[in-house]
This record gives sequence, C-alpha cells and structure tokens, in this order.
Amino acid sequence: MSTATPSSPSPASTVNRALELRRALEQHKQRQPGGRSRDIAAALGVSEGELVACQCAEGALRLRPDWPALLAALEPAGTVMALTRNEHAVIESVGRYDGLSLQGHMGVVHGGTIDLRLFLHAWKHAFALAEEGRDGPRHSVQIFDVSYVKVPRSLGFIRTGAGAHAFRAAGDGKHVFLSNRVANTISKIDLESLKVVDTYSAPGGPDCMEVLAGGRYLLATARWAKKLVVVDTQTRQVVREVSVGKSPHGVWTLDHSPRN
Repeated sequence: MSTATPSSPSPASTVNRALELRRALEQHKQRQPGGRSRDIAAALGVSEGELVACQCAEGALRLRPDWPALLAALEPAGTVMALTRNEHAVIESVGRYDGLSLQGHMGVVHGGTIDLRLFLHAWKHAFALAEEGRDGPRHSVQIFDVSYVKVPRSLGFIRTGAGAHAFRAAGDGKHVFLSNRVANTISKIDLESLKVVDTYSAPGGPDCMEVLAGGRYLLATARWAKKLVVVDTQTRQVVREVSVGKSPHGVWTLDHSPRN
C-alpha cells in the first residue's frame, strides 16, 4: 500500500507563477497606470506581498528577516513616511525612526510623529522596492506579516472611561487592565462577564502598563505628566510616582506576572 502526501510547489512552477503574475502586473499598469498596489493585487486575485515578490530582480530585493538590524538601519534614512494598512484601515505618519526599543518579539519606535508598537513575531517577509511613482522614483522597505483575512465581528461594547487606550493581562487568566488616557483611570475588566469590576485612579494620562510578579502592583506610564506611576491594586492607591522623560510610553520588566 502506498499513500500520497501533499507536496510543495516545485521551484519551476513557482518561477512560472511569478513570471505569469509579473506579466499580468505589467498589462494592468498599461491599462490603468498609476493604480495603488493594494488595488492592483485585489484586481489580480493575489496578496500585496505576492505582488511585490514577483518583482524580485525587476525592482524588488528580498531582505533577510533580521528585524532588529533592519529597523536600526532605518534611522539613518532620515525623514520618511511610515505606513501601515490592511483592508480596513490605513495609518500614515511622517518622521524619523528614532527611539527604537526592542525586547524579544516586541518593540516601540518613538520618533516624534512616528509612534509605533511592533509585534515582530507576526512579521514574515521583507523587501526593498524601487518603483516609478507619480512624482518620480520611489524607494520603500515593505514588511508583510502572516495574518489571515477575516472580517471583524463586533460582539458588543464595554463602557470604561474616556480615551480607552491599552490592554494588559492581569496575570490571573480572568482579568485585563485597560488604561483610559483622558479619564486618568485604569479599568479592570472581567473576561467572563466582559464588565468593569474595578477602577483605579492613575493621573497624567495612563498609557502602557505592566504588572509586577504577584499581581499586586501595576505600573503605568503617565504620558502627559512625564512620570511612571505605581498603583497598588489592593489598596487602590497610587503608591509611587517616578519622574522620567517626555511622553513616556512602553513599560516592560523581567519581573512581571504572567501575560494571560
């Protein structure tokens, strides 16, 4: 008895598919010059990443997925546009890739107008691309993740406080904390009932949070007050404020409670 198992596409078939897609891309550009890459990919029935990959050796260069080195290399580029998009939203900002901070598969870029949270575990492919834009040659570095397409479905709304911003798991598998930057509070949400079960005062625009081992003390960056705030979740009081730099954002520690 013999069994057949699915096999990966052969190198020849992969090359042929890339050549066919490249020809289709050129034909589309001739018919509809100046189209956006996402719209072109949708018209050709492929992902935007496939569209870029088919241009390797013809304007595109595949880069090694060494994310720390790649991000560090963006800083000398000076002022650039950072663009993140999917089928639901587009976020654009112009500035510098300064203030890079990485820890494991997470990181932040805080270069003034470019303010990013990075989740590197989802990043998969990277390309350097040179192409003709509406105003002349355009050069870009494009990174694609491995997310799947799924239309989001709203299950309901949880009323917390004004300026709801960031989540942090409490570490007990039952609750999460949510910072409310405008209300200057932090909400504790029960994951089973999806209701707010407690609220803590956190002055200065609480932003990102961390929970220390044991789960009692909650750290929060006070974005507008240039401080790190420590909240005792048992007494529900702010027990310490540490002055830091302008617009503090992310906070991590090795001595943290479980992230679940």
